This record gives sequence, C-alpha cells and structure tokens, in this order.
Amino acid sequence: MWLLLACSPEASVDSAVEDTGLLDQRAELPELPDDAFLIVTPDYTIEPGDEVFYCFYGTWTEATAGISYFEWYQSGDYGHHGMWFGTSESASDYPDGTWEDCTPVDGEPMRQVIPLIQGTAALGPQHGVMDLPEGIAVRVEEGQRWVMHSHYVNSGTRPVLVRDVGWGIAVDESEVETWAAGWSVGTAQMSVPPGATHTYAATCGFPSPVTLLNIAAHMHDNGVAISLDREREGSTERLLEIEEWLDEYTDAPPIKPLEEGSVTALESDQFTTTCTFFNETDETLEFPSEMCETMGLAYPLEEPWRCDDSSPAVSGG
Repeated sequence: MWLLLACSPEASVDSAVEDTGLLDQRAELPELPDDAFLIVTPDYTIEPGDEVFYCFYGTWTEATAGISYFEWYQSGDYGHHGMWFGTSESASDYPDGTWEDCTPVDGEPMRQVIPLIQGTAALGPQHGVMDLPEGIAVRVEEGQRWVMHSHYVNSGTRPVLVRDVGWGIAVDESEVETWAAGWSVGTAQMSVPPGATHTYAATCGFPSPVTLLNIAAHMHDNGVAISLDREREGSTERLLEIEEWLDEYTDAPPIKPLEEGSVTALESDQFTTTCTFFNETDETLEFPSEMCETMGLAYPLEEPWRCDDSSPAVSGG
C-alpha cells in the first residue's frame, strides 16, 4: 500500500475533545488491498452555520500510471464534496502536505482545480467510486500536482470534526489500452433573483471524437430539473433527463452508466446542458452557491476537458 499523504490518520476523539462539544464525523479508514494507495486529509473543525472549503496539496511521486479504481469518503451528514483533483499550483507555493481554508470570499471563484477522477457510481451520500472497465484508465503523470478539495456545510448546532479519505488502484501505463478522462458541459454564468425561476442552456462541442462512459448531473439545493441533449446533423437526442431534482442528489449526484459504445461525440456534434432553478432564498443566486453541469468520463481522452459556456441561453422570470 502506498500512503501518499496523511495527517494523524489514527487520531481519535479523546475526553478533551468531547468536552468541547465536537461531533466526530471523520471518515473511517477502510481496509485496503495490498496494491492500493491512500490519501487522508488533516482533521478539520467546521463551526455551526459555516460553509467552508479546504484544500490539501500533494504530488504524485510514483511513475506515470493509470488509475483504474478510486473510491472516496466524506461525512455523509455535512459533506458536500471531497474530491481528488489535479491542480496547476506549484510545489513552491503549496508544498506537499499544505492544507488551508480555501473558501471563496467576496464573489471570488473556487480555487482552480483540474478534473482528475470522475465517479461512475454514487455508493451513498459523499461516498463515490470510479470503477473503469479493464484496459481503460485515467492518466496520472509522475510529478502531477494534486489537491484533495473538501467542501462542508455545517447545518447543525455543534462544531463538527471531519476528515476525507480517498484510495485507489494504479496500474502500469503499459497495461492501459485506452486513456479516459473527465468531461463536463455547463455554465458558471448564472444569476437568479429571489423568488424567481430561471433556466440556463449551455452548449458546447467536444474538441475530438470520443465515446462517453457515463453521464452525471450536478446542481445544488435550488435545482429543479436538468437535462443533456446531443444535436447531430439537425437531429436532437436527449441523453439524460431528470425532471425532478431531489434533495439527495446534491450530495449523491445521479449517474447514468452507458452501454459500451452507445453514446459517441463527433467534433461536429453539439451538446447542450439545460438547468432550471427556483431561488427560494432571500439573495440573488449565483455560482458557486449553485452549479449547472453535466459531466462524466470519456475515451480516448488523455486530459480532462471542460466547457464552460460563458454566454448561456437564459429564460425565466
């Protein structure tokens, strides 16, 4: 087993911690295969009412490899996402083992991350897995900088002690027949006034022909419905439709597996993600409080591809 980075993975809540009223919601350490690698974040304390992001940095120091399996865990009660991303942040600015509060402030965007792992199934709230067919893997380069990006919302009345755990299986690149990577189509350009319903339609085309492995959808608590369409030679096919966005989808995104080779993307195709929101809050709803995105894995694709439509079609009132 490779231990990429960990901070006090065996720590437990002692009487001194209990006296503070902390609620221990740390992800447990799983029993792992001998050839697995493990990532464990530091312990974070989230105060009641706080919404926070934490970033935990490291470097892939092994030889270039293919990730064929990755599983991650987070607090199911208060976690929103705990994902292993690539990052362009340098080791000089963020040495291995650095962890910090990276919560966006004053309308800033989230810290820049590069999709590395995409789930193929949600096993539960904040418990996801990427399990790829034999011969297909996600490429991770020797020296690749990465970040464990953790998002928590403490809706309770007690401070919460949390940590995130991720583990995976890496195979030699000689064993990989086809590289896969993450894709996404969506928009961050949204602004929904209080009490209003708005629909956004973001349209993009893939930069090269690929085959999609799965389709997932991502919105937050104010989502109403989401769909993905493919337009090819004047004909439109609906690939995903969720007519009622359920509360549990926010923390366990719906994922549609696809039969091998059943959905392809040509360079001439256009893919449209359509999201409808109802703003039940007292403030204008903007990114990243809400998100509009469909995503998944595709091959052959060596690097993640993300299309953010900066001029989406908007309707509603």
